[in-house]
Amino acid sequence: MLLYKYRSAITDFNTVNTKCNTARIFTASALYYAKPTTLNDPYEAHIEFDFSACEKKAQISHLRVLRERNRINGYTLETLHQTWDQVQRNVKEQMEHIKNKTLDFDGYYRDAMNNHGILSISEERNNLLMWAHYASEHKGMCLGFNWGKTGLPAAKEVTYLSSYRLVDFWAYTEDELAEIACFQKSAEWSYEREWRSLSYPTYERYKALKLTAEAKEKLEKAEAEHDDWMVKHIKDEHTFDFRRPSTFGYRAL
Repeated sequence: MLLYKYRSAITDFNTVNTKCNTARIFTASALYYAKPTTLNDPYEAHIEFDFSACEKKAQISHLRVLRERNRINGYTLETLHQTWDQVQRNVKEQMEHIKNKTLDFDGYYRDAMNNHGILSISEERNNLLMWAHYASEHKGMCLGFNWGKTGLPAAKEVTYLSSYRLVDFWAYTEDELAEIACFQKSAEWSYEREWRSLSYPTYERYKALKLTAEAKEKLEKAEAEHDDWMVKHIKDEHTFDFRRPSTFGYRAL
């Protein structure tokens, strides 16, 4: 399928280098995948969360998410018992944050979406508004790509909606949320007939000790009493799995 990319012109051929995204197409056979928040719609990668699930339903949904995270990243799956313990701790902690409004979930997931990269392309090759907006006010170019032969991540058609989908907070991994968030746009943009290619980050896993005030007090007491068993028990109970990107999705591919 032919899909089209509107680009500004290369105006100074003496300074062409890989910092120019248009030049890069020709000099490096690469297209640049951008952070969602750098695109022209301020609602890019916006997610409307539904926090209404009861604790048991949240735990069941979150169990699948933890197992899926491990599978995707090639980690050795923990026993179901170990994962369920983690699920219960995670859900309890997050529900406290939701109740007390002590964590900016929108900001956290906006940052998580920004680890991905988006390439916007279109079915349209001769749309006057797109020539004006994306091709240097009709002075640029529109390049066609036989997408299946580019070797780049698959392109998927954007869904245009009158209102953004309400998403169960507990039920999706970060990559699944990116799929939802990055392939939906307001119906106001439907004239663009946009398709998108999404580049995913890769992650590394690490563990960190997160103590509540009560747990910290217990740990200090156990250490003072040289109660090694209790020290280990408290640390194990409050050690959580985390992920951080090792490579980002926003880059030239």
